[in-house]
Amino acid sequence: MAVHFCNNSLELENLLQHISPDEVFTITDDNCNTYCLPELIASKTLSIHNTFTFPSGEKNKCLATYENAIDFLAKKNLSRKGTIINIGGGVTTDLGGFVAASYKRGVRFIHIPTSLMAMVDASHGGKVGINHKELKNYIGSFSQPDCILIYPGFLKTLPEVELLSGYAEVLKHGIIADKSYWEYTKTLNPFDISATDWLSIIQQSIDIKMAIVEADPLEANERKKLNFGHTVGHAFESLLLKQNASISHGHAVAAGMIVESAIAHRINKLPLHEQNDITHHISKLYDKLPIYHTDIPQLITLMSYDKKNPQKGIEMALPNNIGQCDYNISVETDVIEACLIQYMS
Repeated sequence: MAVHFCNNSLELENLLQHISPDEVFTITDDNCNTYCLPELIASKTLSIHNTFTFPSGEKNKCLATYENAIDFLAKKNLSRKGTIINIGGGVTTDLGGFVAASYKRGVRFIHIPTSLMAMVDASHGGKVGINHKELKNYIGSFSQPDCILIYPGFLKTLPEVELLSGYAEVLKHGIIADKSYWEYTKTLNPFDISATDWLSIIQQSIDIKMAIVEADPLEANERKKLNFGHTVGHAFESLLLKQNASISHGHAVAAGMIVESAIAHRINKLPLHEQNDITHHISKLYDKLPIYHTDIPQLITLMSYDKKNPQKGIEMALPNNIGQCDYNISVETDVIEACLIQYMS
């Protein structure tokens, strides 16, 4: 799978014209349809008539949207030799990738990520899928895009909350795999980074993730490191989405990393000064989530449904030092509860 970096929209258009086949369909959300697609329609590769647009937001990464997308492609009779181009953030790359992987048993697809979350994380690694009710990413498969086209200029279209959402994954990459990268990210203001510096950051995060993915493409072992912050974070996200609270994936993962760092200190020998370093830096960037003591039983239940768990119990990926991470760490519920209370207090 090739990753192409584009310094401007003209480079992006030229790449699209060079790699795309005769029959192209686009999947995007309404925000990208407004702010990003106009820059690409001029390439003549994409057509507004062959574009499936769905309402933005995590709640729409669901069976209903998936079915609507399949209906759209079926009515247009996209052939198995066609290509789907997914233009958007992590919701779009997850959803569009799953549509492509399952439509007529699979058609080629390309990702053009437009959010920082998608550029550094969601569009890479071949995980595609949708949510099942409040359960995150419960339906899906592994399917690699033909290529990924990255144009940091799209970051200018993002509200600050979405930029910060993606930045949580940047921080995670440093914590689990590269202490020097973590130290570098601590010197940055994510709201004041040049396009050139974004290219470097995105490249470093991709390199970290893809080195892990290539060693374990189907998440049997090593790839589980990438789930640091996500067992608790997905539970936070699911609970708040169920309560119709506004929450970004990255904000939930950032809170998850704080809680899981506390768990790592208790059971996995993460030094206290490193736990404090993680907590302090993340807390400077992300507000505390509206989580309360009465939510703890439901949060534990949601964690128990994590698809990477064994039949019984809750397992996590936890750092033992900044820059190093273990996986398949069994965690007792009383430890989780104590660290949730610590986060709330």
